[in-house]
Amino acid sequence: MDISQPSSFPYCESGAYGLEVTYPKDNLPYATKYLVQDFDMDIHFIKPLDIEKNEAMMNRVRGIALYKKLADDEIFINSHWEGPLAEYCDLRGATDGFMDLYDYDYKMKAGVNIMDVDSLVKDIENIIPLLGEKQVLCGNIDPVRVIKNGTVDQIDAAVKHLIEITNNKCIISAGC
Repeated sequence: MDISQPSSFPYCESGAYGLEVTYPKDNLPYATKYLVQDFDMDIHFIKPLDIEKNEAMMNRVRGIALYKKLADDEIFINSHWEGPLAEYCDLRGATDGFMDLYDYDYKMKAGVNIMDVDSLVKDIENIIPLLGEKQVLCGNIDPVRVIKNGTVDQIDAAVKHLIEITNNKCIISAGC
């Protein structure tokens, strides 16, 4: 054996931040409730980790020290810590985490006339003020939950909501 990687368990770091995680017996773990529901309101609650105060993370450190002691430089010891983007997505959810990184402003300033907005975009209200005089939004209506599986009333409500929040500056379309 040339290398050993003492590891921990999924969500070790995010659990240290306080993320509630469910660990089913015969399935993959999942976040019970994301810590960052709304970036602007919740992100200031996330503080730098104090690894020494977190038992799960210290178990990883102790494991590395034990492997190093037992291997005595005969085996390389490798370890893994989550990177900042992966950790943020654990705390926010992958879809919302990546959508937070998307900047519509560049496309608007470049002169696009129709901005197609996916249904996964939750902060469409923040995009609307970026619209210029000859720009409209297109989409943002959930193609499955609303268009395919929704009732006529749900579709009607989604269309009226889009028209209202964009002040008629929209093309009615599923956002996909």
